[in-house]
Amino acid sequence: MHTANNNNVSTAYPVVGGLGGNGGGTGAIVGTDNGYDIDLGSGGGGAGGGGRSYATGQNGTKGGNGGGLVILEASNNIDITANAVISVNGQNGLAGGNGGRGDATAKCCSDGCDDCGEATFSAGAGGGAGSGAGSGGGILIRASTAAISGTLKSNGGTGGAGGTGGIGTSCNYEGNLFCGASSVTTQSGANGGKGGDASGGRIKVFITSVSCNQVVPGVEIDGGGSAEDGTYSLVCNYTSIDEVEPLQFAVYPNPTKDFLTIDLINHSGEASKIRIYDTKGSLIEAIEFSGINMQLQTSSWEEGLYFLELENGNRKVTSKIVKQ
Repeated sequence: MHTANNNNVSTAYPVVGGLGGNGGGTGAIVGTDNGYDIDLGSGGGGAGGGGRSYATGQNGTKGGNGGGLVILEASNNIDITANAVISVNGQNGLAGGNGGRGDATAKCCSDGCDDCGEATFSAGAGGGAGSGAGSGGGILIRASTAAISGTLKSNGGTGGAGGTGGIGTSCNYEGNLFCGASSVTTQSGANGGKGGDASGGRIKVFITSVSCNQVVPGVEIDGGGSAEDGTYSLVCNYTSIDEVEPLQFAVYPNPTKDFLTIDLINHSGEASKIRIYDTKGSLIEAIEFSGINMQLQTSSWEEGLYFLELENGNRKVTSKIVKQ
């Protein structure tokens, strides 16, 4: 909005401060609670830059890094002492760019008056939204026996604060015998919204022994801000993954042109998941199906190499696919 007196201010272009953008939503946890799957934490989206007004706004900042991935496997015993810490926390997001400030141009006339109507005024611009936080990563521990009293951490980060809106400006002219008093005030821009919070990650411990009495870690799996907490799973008397029959399947034709058939040879009876990735690691398709076979249309794919990831129960395999 604008305020003025004793001078003509055009209402065709109202002097309004910019509005800061909103940050992303809170992150949800992915993966299974107690399956063998484990993964890196996801990184947060970058922050928005501040809007341009009389002055240029600041650039946005990068999103928080996702937590790392730690896998510890032993055929016999794993001992993690009380003073040990394994941490795969996600990073906090950073602040959005500040909006550019408003100001006034030089006054234009030489009529003996120096009133506010001789300049053009701009309002402050909106601040950019804060960057998203990184989610907690994964910790997977597998052993025959274990004594764990150290601390395992997989916390999610908190989204960054929004950038500050640029300040407006003002002009006050007291006037004289020949020139009337005048004043103009422009509004400041709004602050940007907070970046999205990220969830905690997954911590999983699998012990072959019937007894897990010595597995008493300190566990931190907090989600950042209002995001979902991660999960901690302790499975005793589990069947070693080396004793689980590998998933067997057939994929044809490969190379493929218009379609791809997937046959499960040793199906567990559970629903299966298929994910297709390109060579850059981008997810192209994600499909869930029941039964022992399915046909996937590939006619819309670009020619090149792809990776098919097939998951059935606690078993997961990857195969290369060539599209002609």
